[in-house]
Amino acid sequence: YDPKHELLAWSEATPSMLVHVASLEDSGKRIDLKRDFPDIIPFQINEGGTHLIGGWAAGGALNVWNLQTGATVISRRGDLNGVCFAAGGRVLVTVAGVDRHHEIDFYDLAHPDQPLRQISGRDGANGPAVSPDGSLVAVSTLIGLVQLYNPTNGVLLSTLHGYLNSAFGVGFSRDGRRLVSCGGGREALKLWNVSTRQELLTLSGGGVLHEQPRWSGDGNVVIIGRPWQAWIAPSWAEIKAVEANERAEIRQP
Repeated sequence: YDPKHELLAWSEATPSMLVHVASLEDSGKRIDLKRDFPDIIPFQINEGGTHLIGGWAAGGALNVWNLQTGATVISRRGDLNGVCFAAGGRVLVTVAGVDRHHEIDFYDLAHPDQPLRQISGRDGANGPAVSPDGSLVAVSTLIGLVQLYNPTNGVLLSTLHGYLNSAFGVGFSRDGRRLVSCGGGREALKLWNVSTRQELLTLSGGGVLHEQPRWSGDGNVVIIGRPWQAWIAPSWAEIKAVEANERAEIRQP
């Protein structure tokens, strides 16, 4: 369900090979979309309400439809690790595994006739995560790199170094100022400053492989899994109390 455009999309466990989209604002408006794979499930509508992503089927099947024309604009099957809309919903970004390496594809949904922008990299990758304003896409790699891309042209803007081992997931804060990435053990969670690209802190945790980093609405809590673990930022009062204790200890003879 997309509350912004009051659109509801669903599929049925039947051989009809259809995905249905209905408008709750206009009860008489409904379209039926042909799916290319039997187990496709609709799960995201872009910001403009013009395109719908359908997946995640066994084997990594993916359908993307233009809701204005009803046409399938992307149909693929493969080792897909993640997908997201970026650049105000005008670009679709996918991350896939290819022969033990990875491939990042940038589809220009506004101009589907344009050539696909494709980036290949070493080892596996996870993500993508998109910044709140849609201007940045982050991907983490199994060789311990966190990469930031411009989704409109597929250009690599920055590579963040800091992991001794692998990074398994990334996520932007709600205000877009911070990026969190997750790994394992002593590198369970890293916090980055998005504007300066600097690593701010590293936190340890239990487990050797963590994925799916998520932020709370107020930006004060980060959760990663699995096993699920959360870190809560201290309040200003708690910070001031600690600083006061430290100053008192320094003044003691």
